[in-house]
Order: sequence, then structure tokens, then C-alpha cells
Amino acid sequence: MCPFRTFILILALVSTGLLPCTTLAQPGSPNEAARQRDTVPNPFNPTRTTEGDPAVSTDIDDDLLLLAEHDIFFAGATAGVEITNNAFVDDTKENDLVGLGEFFFGAETLVGERVDVTALIAVGGFRYQDFDELDSDYFTAGLVASTPVKGVTVGGLLIYDDIMAQGDSAAELTQTRIGTYVQDTWVLDNGLQLTGRVQIARVLASPSDYESNQIWARLTGSYVLSPQVGLVGGVVCEYEAYDDYFEDITGESRDEFTVSGFLNLRYIFNPNVEAFVGLVYSQNESSLDQFDYSITSLTPSISISARF
Repeated sequence: MCPFRTFILILALVSTGLLPCTTLAQPGSPNEAARQRDTVPNPFNPTRTTEGDPAVSTDIDDDLLLLAEHDIFFAGATAGVEITNNAFVDDTKENDLVGLGEFFFGAETLVGERVDVTALIAVGGFRYQDFDELDSDYFTAGLVASTPVKGVTVGGLLIYDDIMAQGDSAAELTQTRIGTYVQDTWVLDNGLQLTGRVQIARVLASPSDYESNQIWARLTGSYVLSPQVGLVGGVVCEYEAYDDYFEDITGESRDEFTVSGFLNLRYIFNPNVEAFVGLVYSQNESSLDQFDYSITSLTPSISISARF
């Protein structure tokens, strides 16, 4: 599996000290409006490399031969819309239409015949039709390395996010995620491929109120309907414990447990153009009642990319 198949864009839109802390601790604040994007693969975050494609083999002893069949660099753009029934991610259940856009550039190669290394930078943004106070832009830079160990894939990741709210607050959040994961894939006789992944991460942030420890597990099933059409679905369970989420104001710690289900349909027009339609449902239970929510989103999008 490509490390960036599950590359995490924590598209949280948060306020810093520019806003009172009491605003940050309320449901419907910008950071909660995109928290559910964290671990659920969606068509806005498509596969950016060809690893996992049967046409591209990494089981090659000669690195030069590998590079001949697998171009190192990749770049592209993705655009789409998200139809959501809970724009603020709270109990108000406000519907909205969100425009999505991203440009990305990266490199992937095999080091020492066993370690797959991927580096990526991306810039993008979200624009809400009705609630433009939730608009945001982001910059992401990441490095992921993985290697097979006793039949499974073990990896590490270092991801930096700079998320800039574009509403009246013009606030900014930076996060650095340091983590590790274990992943395995099973190919069944009927053509169904299952992938399981467990990941833990430490999140450093500015402001520090958003620092946390995370652990999540995901089971994904994929099925090729035709050479052009593929179907991917699965479930994600995530637990996140914040170090000190404004406890001087709330009077208690903040822990989150989120269960999400997703179903993505992928259509390949040609090696450079793909379309996606994704459906995601998430249910979150929090130690702070104001952060309990459920949300359903439908996201059609298109991605243009190239390897060189």
C-alpha cells in the first residue's frame, strides 16, 4: 500500500490567542468543522502514487530497473465539492456545500531495496457556500517511510500542517504529527482485497491546547469491478486524548472516540485522470458533551496527476 494512500490532512480550522479561549471551547468553532476528515480516506485525498497497482512491481532486486518502471516524482491537482449535513460538526445539523481544491507535488522511491520513502508537499483550501466563517487554506509537508517486517508493513511518518482560517478571525494552527503504524493486506479468492492498519501518533501544536495523543485502527476492503472502476469501503475507529484542552475553562479533560464508515467509488478515465465519489458517516463521542456529533458527507471530485 502507498504510504500516502492514507496521508493525513488534518484540515482543522482553529482560532489562536487572537480569539478568546471561551470561543475555542464551544461547539461549532472552526476547528471542529473539519475534524472528521482526519483518518477517513475520501475521494478528495486520492492515491497519489502507483504503488499497489498490479502494473507496477516493487519486488525487483535492481534499483535501476525499479526506477525505469516506476517514475520517482509525481504532481497533480484535485477539485471537488462536499455536500454535508453538519457544517459546524455539532448538534445544529446545518447543511452546506463546500468547494475543495488541492495542488500537490512529491517523490517516492525505494531505498536499499526494502524501504519505501515518500515525501510530499500540498496546498489547498475549503470554501463554504453558506458559512464562509469556516473557510480555510492549508499547507502540508510530509515524509513517510515503510518497510516489510515479518510479513507486515511497518512505517513511520512525520507530517507538518499549517492551517489558516480565512474567516473574520484570520487565525492559524500549526501541527506536527510524529507517528508509526503497522499494516497488512490480504487478497481473497473472490478478488476482494482487505487492508488493516493500526497507527499511533503524537501531535505537537501551536497553540499548545491542541496537542494530543492519537491511536486509530482501520479496516479497508477494495474490489476491482473493471479495469476502470474500483470500489473501496471500510470502517475507522479513532481515540484522541488532548493534553490540556482549555481545562482551566472547561474544568475537565477532553477525550474523543470516533467511529466512521466510508464508501468510495473510483473511475479511471486514463492514467492521469480519475474521478471519485465518496460517502462518509462519522459518529463522535466526547468527554465534553458539546463535542458529541454525527455527520454524513457526500463528496464527488476529480484528480489530475502525472508521474515523471
